[in-house]
Amino acid sequence: MSYCIFAFYIYFLYNMKMKDFNEKIIEIRKALKIGQKEFAEKLGVPQGTLSNYELKKRTPNIDFFLNLLNIGVSPLYLFYDIGQPFDPKFDKFLASYHNEKENEDENLLKHIEDFLIYYLKQVKKIDGNSFKLAIPTSKNIVAEFISTSLKEVTDDDLKGLKVSNSKNIFKNIIRRRKLTATDTEIKRSSILNEIDTGFSDLEVYVLLKYHDKFI
Repeated sequence: MSYCIFAFYIYFLYNMKMKDFNEKIIEIRKALKIGQKEFAEKLGVPQGTLSNYELKKRTPNIDFFLNLLNIGVSPLYLFYDIGQPFDPKFDKFLASYHNEKENEDENLLKHIEDFLIYYLKQVKKIDGNSFKLAIPTSKNIVAEFISTSLKEVTDDDLKGLKVSNSKNIFKNIIRRRKLTATDTEIKRSSILNEIDTGFSDLEVYVLLKYHDKFI
């Protein structure tokens, strides 16, 4: 799964409203009914690192958060204290997202869209703010460029939007946008390359379809 999945639908770490994260790590592990060693292996971190997280001696990085989402932890629970660690709606979302061969299937897309709408409404209900692209700080130029490009999406761009053609549509939007004083053709070229290599077709589809939620 690429670095930005689910980061489109969540506030970045600075905006999270929740109890101490170490408590949540322990609750998630207990919900799985496994020990620290097995949980650490599942998340791809050393057991000592996990132990430090649980003891609140260290703060997890974004990769750790994304790994938790990858194993099925609901982002509503993780970031907003809503519901339980594992949510059936999110399970269906994950299953549909991972089904790359059939990601044009309407039933699969419905699971994805149902969860996103549910998720976005819940977050909106909490603080009433718009939603932000949450991309690791090393990618902050990408996030900024994409956010401003999403403001230029038109109804014509979305006609005939599918998962399979989403990247081409978004790249055309980026190509036609006027560069600002701080933009360069080199930056535009690097962003186009990032769309190809750092994003899945499905992620770009979601970005375009819900573009008004991310600007």
